[in-house]
Amino acid sequence: MEEEMAVKVFDLEMPGAERSFLAECEALRSIQHRNLLPIRTACSAVDNRGGMFKALLYEFMPNGSLDTWLHPRAAPAAGEKAPKRLGFSQRVNIIVNVADVLDYLHHECGRPTVHCDLKPSNILLDDDLNALLGDFGIASTA
Repeated sequence: MEEEMAVKVFDLEMPGAERSFLAECEALRSIQHRNLLPIRTACSAVDNRGGMFKALLYEFMPNGSLDTWLHPRAAPAAGEKAPKRLGFSQRVNIIVNVADVLDYLHHECGRPTVHCDLKPSNILLDDDLNALLGDFGIASTA
């Protein structure tokens, strides 16, 4: 069975990219929660010119980010369907999912973790519109 994956490639020429990669790996290595976007694997390599390459592979989230649901483009591009809208109960479910994972990170996991970059584009939605928190690039642990 094929599994769709999403790839996050780090631009290592940007200041702090290496630290962001390490922080994300460290934050998600030992923390598991149903509303955290799990890393499937991490890749780190040196190319044939001596340049570093770092990437994280995640399970693909078919409904994209919360940001695209809250702020759809004004007009769909050619071939796209009209933007979907979240109903009240779906919005409440997303809020509860995010609150649940934040409570876990702050109070219940072994080492309290602060996400530091909570925004709609870092909240991804699965097939059933359950919210999964991702992008721990600037997370800090207490």
